[in-house]
Amino acid sequence: MTVRPLQYPNPPLADDLVQLRPWSEKDLPAIEEASRDPQVPMGTTVPEVFTPAEGRAFVHRQHSRLLKGEGVSLAVADAQTGVASGLVILRRRPQPGVGGVGYWIIPSARGRGMASRAVDLITTWGLASLDLHRVEAWVTRDNLASQGVLESAGFEREGLLRKFLILSGEPRDVYVYARLTPVLPG
Repeated sequence: MTVRPLQYPNPPLADDLVQLRPWSEKDLPAIEEASRDPQVPMGTTVPEVFTPAEGRAFVHRQHSRLLKGEGVSLAVADAQTGVASGLVILRRRPQPGVGGVGYWIIPSARGRGMASRAVDLITTWGLASLDLHRVEAWVTRDNLASQGVLESAGFEREGLLRKFLILSGEPRDVYVYARLTPVLPG
């Protein structure tokens, strides 16, 4: 199976609430706010202590994921203002045709449905454009908000992976959620 090279979605992914776009240095305020949330840096590359240099390094890491063929990391921005409020990433898993989605939204922008919309947009695009037949996500058992994001984006919980992820130095149980390409009648 030939694997398509990764590129940013063209046209960019957007709806009436969010636009997904490449990261830029104008997004440093969102990275700074994310670094103050104890949960976001724990499972991501967001710096635990923000400095402008660390923020720029974060932006660089997001672009390098695409260049290295690892995944497509996009800023989740308000559709009207373009101000970044979070991240959504679609990464290739080692299994052919399988992708993994990750996301976060800064505390001041939570509760508006931005994460669900971003996850839905990037998953729909990935299943249609990247030769993926499955996109999955891992979420800790106690993260009910993230479970709600995935369910709102059409993901189904498939099972429990015990002591699967190391977060803050401890193995944690996670649920695995997945969304598959639709089965066409036929």
